[in-house]
Amino acid sequence: MKKFNLSVSALSFLVLLSAACKKTDNPVDPPVVIPPVVVPPVGLSQYMKLEDMASLSGFTVLKDSTWADGSSHTLLLEPALFNGLLILPSFQQKIYHGAIVKINSIGKNIAPELVEQYELNPVSVSSSNYYPGVKNPVIANPSYLGTTTFLQNLLANYSGANQSQSFTFNSFPFTHLNELNIFFGGNVDIAALFHVKTKPAATVAKVRNGLVWKVSQINFSVDMSLHTSSIFKDPANDKLLQNENLSYISSIEYGRMGLLAVQADTTRETLNVIVNRIKTSDPLTEAQLKIVANAEIHTYLNGYSASGIEAVQNAAGLQKIKGFMDLIQNPGTFSVSNYGSPLYYYMRNIVDYGRTLQDGYKVRIDVQREKINSTK
Repeated sequence: MKKFNLSVSALSFLVLLSAACKKTDNPVDPPVVIPPVVVPPVGLSQYMKLEDMASLSGFTVLKDSTWADGSSHTLLLEPALFNGLLILPSFQQKIYHGAIVKINSIGKNIAPELVEQYELNPVSVSSSNYYPGVKNPVIANPSYLGTTTFLQNLLANYSGANQSQSFTFNSFPFTHLNELNIFFGGNVDIAALFHVKTKPAATVAKVRNGLVWKVSQINFSVDMSLHTSSIFKDPANDKLLQNENLSYISSIEYGRMGLLAVQADTTRETLNVIVNRIKTSDPLTEAQLKIVANAEIHTYLNGYSASGIEAVQNAAGLQKIKGFMDLIQNPGTFSVSNYGSPLYYYMRNIVDYGRTLQDGYKVRIDVQREKINSTK
């Protein structure tokens, strides 16, 4: 009996020792501690650098002044390559060959400030397109209406298809519609041009990525020949020819221009894929359709048919993008009835014909953007 009890005691000791070893070999894991989510501070980096936008538009930034809100800027720009001054429908009737313009007004406002609409002598011109049978073309009545009459007569002399001079189609990133002032080369009413009905708030919670597609079709240009005698019918106005602060409009380019601005809560790469698929009539996925449905889409069109422009403006979402792409398709030709609108103009100094506007030209542009107050 004593031997049996000893064996049982020894066995019990071994069992307890084995259990203790197992606990030591496999310790219980401590509970996982989840750190709190820290929202990164909101910075101005959500808006794109305006230097990049200016560079894409052909400008060099000479000075960048930041407003008190920290988000808005006033830029002093100089064109790297001078491509002419943009013409908007609101002031295109001021643009005609021989019109006298104050140089010191250029760069402050996109619309030119004419000295006065003096009565001018007929001006000799030349066209970038060759028209058989038209020799020594002359604008008999230098004015907007006189130029329109001249163009209709010029184009009517050619029965074939008129070939466009150039066609460009590019996309550029942006983060606020007012940044597009840089594309226009001056301060314009972006809300009016793009038919934006909602008023901007003082602050925004986030910045949406955006891409703007720009199409420019130059059909032809009309250049004014250097005048060898007075351009004024009244010789008393010849004193203006001695004013170095004046220039005259010497060349005008005609054609079509369109801008499609799309902002959405996605990457620019995704936006580019979606719009390109719409352009080529490829079907979109459900996820892509949802992005388009929630996107902010605006257009600016000039030089296209009135019915085409109205149809795009009245459309929304997918149909707005599709309508824009269908309208801007380049046929490569134009006719007397649809040659477009005046798009760009060039000037020469009224005293020194060799001095063009780009010599020392500067432009001051305001870019007002909302202050970012939260990431939520």
